[in-house]
Amino acid sequence: SLRSRFGELLVLRIEQLLGTAQETIAAHRQPPQFVAEQVLEYPEERPAAVTQVVCELVQRVAGELAARREGVVRLSGGLDCAPGRPVLFEVGLFRPSAEAAHLWELVRMQLEQLPLPGAVGRVRVEALLTARLENRQGILFAGEEHEEARQLALFIDRCASRLGRSAVLAPEL
Repeated sequence: SLRSRFGELLVLRIEQLLGTAQETIAAHRQPPQFVAEQVLEYPEERPAAVTQVVCELVQRVAGELAARREGVVRLSGGLDCAPGRPVLFEVGLFRPSAEAAHLWELVRMQLEQLPLPGAVGRVRVEALLTARLENRQGILFAGEEHEEARQLALFIDRCASRLGRSAVLAPEL
């Protein structure tokens, strides 16, 4: 009578509760978070020291990404300044990358344009969007086609970081 009054789903749930019917459970795993953060012992006012801390954090995030064969597509960060609001920066990439030097160059361009309103007490760098890195087998007698595409992607990243993502939409001669 339960089946006719409440439907099949209730009967199935009762059977699963009693262990007579199987129930598959799909486990959900959170994607790994690539975050590096450092709280400074004393708030730092010198831009060179803050830049060094950000560089180390970018290298740490890039190392974690490279170990998982993933690359960052969107990288963000923040500098918590004592008397004001946090200073935020964001870098978008044309292709996923886990190269620490390339990521640092893009972040450095952003930091050069940001004024620090006060002493920095905490620094945070986070990969907001990641993607699998492209695996390619090297070609013995290859032309420079692959290298040209890579250099174009690096150039687009640099321009977008310097001018802003909304200013760089597509490559055009």
